[in-house]
Formats: sequence, C-alpha cells, structure tokens
Amino acid sequence: MLYKKAVSVLSILLSFSLVFEQLSFAEEAVNLEQYKKTANKNPKKEEEQLKRVNPISSEKKESLEEEKTKEVIKKEVKKEVKTDDIKGKKQEEKTKEYEDTETRSKNIYPWLPSMNNLFKGQVLQKNQEIKPFGYEIFNQDSSVFAPNENPPVSDSYVIGYGDTLQVNLWGAVNTSLELVVNRDGKITLPEVGTFSVSGKTLGSLREQIKQKMGDVFNNVSADVTISKLRTFKIYVMGEAKKPGAYEINSVTTLFNVLFMAGGPSAIGSLRNIDLLRNNKVIKKIDLYNFILKGEKSADIKLENGDTINFNIKSKTVFVQGLVNRPAIYEVKNEKTLDEVMNLAGGTISSSYLKNVQIKRFQDNKEQVIMNIDLTLKDKTKKFIIQDQDSVNIFPILPIDKKTIYLSGHVYRPGSYEYKNNMKLSDVLKSYNEIMPEPYTQYAQIVRLQQPDLRQLTIML
Repeated sequence: MLYKKAVSVLSILLSFSLVFEQLSFAEEAVNLEQYKKTANKNPKKEEEQLKRVNPISSEKKESLEEEKTKEVIKKEVKKEVKTDDIKGKKQEEKTKEYEDTETRSKNIYPWLPSMNNLFKGQVLQKNQEIKPFGYEIFNQDSSVFAPNENPPVSDSYVIGYGDTLQVNLWGAVNTSLELVVNRDGKITLPEVGTFSVSGKTLGSLREQIKQKMGDVFNNVSADVTISKLRTFKIYVMGEAKKPGAYEINSVTTLFNVLFMAGGPSAIGSLRNIDLLRNNKVIKKIDLYNFILKGEKSADIKLENGDTINFNIKSKTVFVQGLVNRPAIYEVKNEKTLDEVMNLAGGTISSSYLKNVQIKRFQDNKEQVIMNIDLTLKDKTKKFIIQDQDSVNIFPILPIDKKTIYLSGHVYRPGSYEYKNNMKLSDVLKSYNEIMPEPYTQYAQIVRLQQPDLRQLTIML
C-alpha cells in the first residue's frame, strides 16, 4: 500500500513539473515577442532587456561580439605585419647576401678593434645594380626638344623652298612684304621682278635685295628677316624608343631629333647610328663622344626625307666595383682591358688593383673566371676584352696598418699611429689622460703576433 501511494505522489509531482516548465517556456516566448516590439523603440535598453528576457541568448551575443572583435583585431594585426614585411623586405634583401658570410666569419675577439677590422674584411662585396651607360640622358620629356616654330636665325641661315621672308622697305617706298619661296626657289618683288634666292644665306640675300631695290628706287633702304621657317618630314627607324615620322623645321638638328625620338631602345645602340640621305649613309654617329667629351661635331642640320636608323648594339662589357663610372658599356673601338677601364673613368684610390676579377662566357658552353693584376700596365694593354665580359674591381681590405688601439678608462680612446720604438708613455703621456678613480692594479696589452695574428696578452 505504501509503495502504491509513493508512486502516485511521484507521478503527480512529475506532471506538475512538466506543466510548470511549459508555462515558463510560454512566458519566455511572450517576453521575447515583447522585446522584439520594444527593442527598436528603445535601443539603449536593448542589452538590459535581452539579459532579463533570455540570459542565455545575451551571453551568446556577447560571446559572438567578442569573437568578432578578436577577428577584427587579428585582421588589423595581419595588415600591420604585412606592412612591416613590405617595409622590411628591402632591408632583408640588402642583408641576405651577407648572412652566410657573417655566420662563417664571426669575430671571436669582439673587444679587439683590430680583429673587428680583420673580420669585416671577410664580408663579401655587395653586387652593384649597374645600368647601361648613357641611356639616362634620354629620360627627359621629349617635348622639351620639340622644334621651336619661330626660332631666331643668323645671317648664315640658308634660304630654301617653303621659307617665308619678310621684306621691310622705307625711304622712297614704305611697305612691308611677306614673300614665300616657291618650289623653284624664287621670290617676286614688286617693280623688281622674280629672281632665285634658294641656296643663298640670309645675309647675302639682304644685300642683294638692297641692291635690286636701289636700282629701281632712289633713297630706299631694305631689311630682310625670316618670318616663318620651312617644315619637312624626316624618319626615325630601327631600334629607336619612338620610331616614326617627325615634322621638323629647317633649323632642327640631328641631336634634337634623337632626343625627340627618346633615344635607342633597350637593345638599340648609342654608338652605331646611321644618317641616311637619298638611301645612302652619309654619317655615322657615336654618341659616346658627345656624352663623355661634349663633342657636337655630328650634330648637323637635317634635310627633307632624311632617315635616322638605330642599329642593334653589338658588344657590351660590364664594369662594376670601385671605378668612377660603374656601368654596362657598349664597346666599339675599345679592344683591351686598359681601354675599357678608361671608358669607366679609371679606378678610385680604395680599389685593390692586384686582383681584378673578370667573368667570361666561354664558347657558349661555360662561365670562367680570370684574375688580372691592373698594376701591370703591359698586361692590361694586351688583355683582349670579349662580348659580355664582367669586370669587377674589389676594395682593399679594411685593415689599419701601423696602428695601435687604446681603450678602457681613458679620456681619448681610439686608434693611434704606431711608430718605431714606441712606448706606452708615448700614448698615455700623463696621468691627466686617465679618467678619475682608475683601477691601477690591472692593465693589459693585447698583441697580435705574425704571421697568423695569434693573440698574446701582456699583463701590466
């Protein structure tokens, strides 16, 4: 009996609990509906209502917001890291080639200045970024070199078809005439007639017109100027940066057109440029004479129909290291190492001349390395340079000769010149050279002994 009563009581309690749970869920749903209606009206109380209505969902929202915040922070950190990587990339590239060398040549005596210099000497020389010589002069805006429509002309200017002459007369006759030279090279003056002017200079034409007008009129003066220059087309072809047809005036020169065309392309030559007239090469241009010496003898005036042709450069030599003008040079008449070094402006005072390295491609099969002593002039004058040779001039080692180093509790630490029979008192001449309160019971001299520079410590 007792057992049956207990079971019935438990079933009643269970049913009450289920009913209560259903009521609580229903109440929660009603509260959520009320929250949705009032949330938009009262956004400031949103968080408090959410916690009262459904504490579990508010906790989830907070956790989601925290996760979003963390993701945003991660993205910002990644951006900063990426930016730092980009900024540091160049520095890494600069130091990359030294890493292996520095690992091999760590100084085990970092406190010795002399040994520091010795180990610095083991660091490999950084490869230079050299560019073809002379091409940078064409980096300017080509419009700067466009022909001027009305430039001043001198009395030596040669008159030709298409020129417009301004003839000013005063005295017995006061007038101003504009006369265009026709295809036959002639002009017509009133009361004088038609006569040829093509091929004459402006100065001689001025005198001729004065004479002709004087024959017709008494007490008349005349002056002749160029009011408009004739124009014509020329052509730039071959390995030019901007090949094509160009309309220029009669005072435009060869160099003007070279700059207008942007110079040669990457494979075009600076030293083998042809000027053709009537399908014949009338001039060979080597711009190295202009770039290196300022010579403008090749800068001639052009004529109608002229063609400028840039040929492909044939032979180049790389010169890098400690020279005055490291660059990639196009060689033409230069055949020896001595002549190529002259192109590069020679070596500088810190160049190590006894071991100049030359890399060469041998018979399109392999690369070989040769070492030349530049101090032997007879050898450099006989050494023949080949296409694509790479000449590298290394620096002298950063080692101070005949030097002693003073360090420690002194006013003037540093390097001093070593002289024969030198004593410690020659460096520390008085007690005033030492800083206050020195430890006088201990001092040492570190000496590097030849030939292997082994360290010897002398206690004082």
